[in-house]
Amino acid sequence: MQPGEKPDPDVPVNRETLARLAIQTMGLNNVARFSDIYVLDFQDAGDVSEHLRGHAALSVALGLIKPVEGKFEPKAVVTRAEAAETIVRLLKNGK
Repeated sequence: MQPGEKPDPDVPVNRETLARLAIQTMGLNNVARFSDIYVLDFQDAGDVSEHLRGHAALSVALGLIKPVEGKFEPKAVVTRAEAAETIVRLLKNGK
């Protein structure tokens, strides 16, 4: 999302977007945006959008988003349960 842009609650969110939102919430966007310095150790690393590689790497490294059987599954739509788990992990991580 861009500054001033409002999220649409009716639009599904995928895992790489959830990673971006979580990392932005933590104030780590400036670190994540240097996507070329991150190595993604996922079977589907090539499926992660280039500009969100840092967000994916940090979200997993911080334990916010868990890989699924060695995959990040960046385009998979997030369930409400997954979103809630990520929010809880985000809140715990912020302490």
